[in-house]
Amino acid sequence: MTHNEDEYSNSFHKELDEYRKEYELFLLKKYKPSTINKHSYIINSFIDFIILYEGCEGFEQLTKGMVNSKFFAYLESEYQEGLQKITVKNIIKAYLLFIYDNYGYGNVKLLNTL
Repeated sequence: MTHNEDEYSNSFHKELDEYRKEYELFLLKKYKPSTINKHSYIINSFIDFIILYEGCEGFEQLTKGMVNSKFFAYLESEYQEGLQKITVKNIIKAYLLFIYDNYGYGNVKLLNTL
């Protein structure tokens, strides 16, 4: 099995990816394409990080440190410098709140600390 097949065999990854697609449609009503692309890039990177590097299999396994510090360090070192931590945090928080508000899934304890 290749790395990509491993990635997509994870049902939590599939679930997050479906929510990401719905979130992008939601963002289309509010933002211009360049802003949506930035959000999408960060969210895709976040999904890959929590699945591939943190091994998450569900919302209950997400932690504040994983969402904030660890992910930001990963994003900055692997992909792009110059991102502001607060921007990344707000994009991830908005995505997780979208999932919770629209589908009722999430880690309430985590959402209350972000």
